[in-house]
Amino acid sequence: MESNILASEYFSTSKCHYFLDFKLAANNRNFIQITRSDEQVDGSFKRNHVIVFQDDFHFLIQAFSS
Repeated sequence: MESNILASEYFSTSKCHYFLDFKLAANNRNFIQITRSDEQVDGSFKRNHVIVFQDDFHFLIQAFSS
């Protein structure tokens, strides 16, 4: 998915890193990509992503608010 990063935030614990990227997709729709990166025993990282498009932002905000 081609995208431009509009803003980005980062925070971490000792072996877990979180990235919040606010992006603009190729079709000019805004979305948030939430990434969690966990350090594995061998030193590599495993990443998991969740993408939420602008049309569903209110559901995400409602879920975090309740």
